[in-house]
Amino acid sequence: MPRRRLYFFDGTWADRNAKSKSTLLASIIDYISKGADLEIKYFPGPGTRNGWIERYLGGGLATKEVIATIIDAIGDLATNYHPGDLITVIGYSRGSYIGRSFIGFLDRVGLPKDGDRHALHDLYDKYTSGKFLKRGVPSHLRKKYNCIHVEVQTLLCIDTVGALGIPHTGIFGFLNLLPRLIGKQEFMETNAASNVQVLLHVLALHECRGPFQPTLMHIDEASNQVLQQVWFLGSHSDVANDDETGCISDIVLAWCVANLETHAGIVFDETKLSDRFPRMDADMPVTDSASNCLSWVHDPIRDPVKGLWWLMGRKTRVPNSHVARGKRTNESVHPTARRRGYGSSRERPVVPGHSLYWQDDSFVWKRNRSQSSDIGNSATTLPEAALSRREAHLLGVPTAYALRT
Repeated sequence: MPRRRLYFFDGTWADRNAKSKSTLLASIIDYISKGADLEIKYFPGPGTRNGWIERYLGGGLATKEVIATIIDAIGDLATNYHPGDLITVIGYSRGSYIGRSFIGFLDRVGLPKDGDRHALHDLYDKYTSGKFLKRGVPSHLRKKYNCIHVEVQTLLCIDTVGALGIPHTGIFGFLNLLPRLIGKQEFMETNAASNVQVLLHVLALHECRGPFQPTLMHIDEASNQVLQQVWFLGSHSDVANDDETGCISDIVLAWCVANLETHAGIVFDETKLSDRFPRMDADMPVTDSASNCLSWVHDPIRDPVKGLWWLMGRKTRVPNSHVARGKRTNESVHPTARRRGYGSSRERPVVPGHSLYWQDDSFVWKRNRSQSSDIGNSATTLPEAALSRREAHLLGVPTAYALRT
């Protein structure tokens, strides 16, 4: 009987099984209705396996823990996979990088039927070295290791960062001169793997730390893959820190739940969801009034550049600035950004480099003329994402809100 296989990859220093601060991945796992046909595999983030030295090196420059996690995931799937199994991969931050690398390996290499760790290391080394780009090598290695093609039903990433937390900016720009040390931690490619049916990506509008620039996904213009990359209020931490009910991350959680139900067929426990979303189905208007009981409306956006982070430099994220010829990114802005009452002026822009307009019976974000020289080749209009009925239900806003009225 086919099974649903869920792989969760957490962010740096995050571990749902420890006392460290948890992320939304912990809540998503807790709220899923467990069943006989469901297998959940959770991997704590880099920097959580050993002592304090690895906590800081593993969370920053070391590659061994990241590679070990990817190989562990491939080995688990090689041992347990049966044709017809439905695979969903969910990651946050550096865990998103790990999840995308895991899927990228399956796409280019395939799944070896033998889960031997030595063989997996050999294959992964060849994959990261670029040997799979040479003519004849892929077919030879696939045959040698008896690799099979595997489809992935859904990939959900929460704010994938390009440098994985490695500082390349500010006073740490000298690390760009150390490719042998950090090269394997960078993305080998940003194009979405062709073996994924649905790709979902949460992006943080207000993250401005230099090392935390986002790595968006790109698909061919003619691709039939479903790709949604949605920009949300908040910093890299705001969109995924699981602090308390009523925080900004509730907006992201509602979006994740709705999309995992729709695209991955995952069933959630309604009782647990109602505990997390106390205004569920309350049908309350969204205003910026202090009397508004929807607490996520007032949750402050944190300034991520604090402490020593200022040494690594600032860089504003500008949506629609990662467009490549012949590719699509399918970016949009979540409607809660507009509904919180921000972004209507250039003095306090919710979407950097853009202003809000009403066009063709819908809200759009248009690129400011003054920004054109800064963001280069990019689209000039950013649509507002649709809010699903399920999201409106969880957040406690009117159903009409889901219809943009």
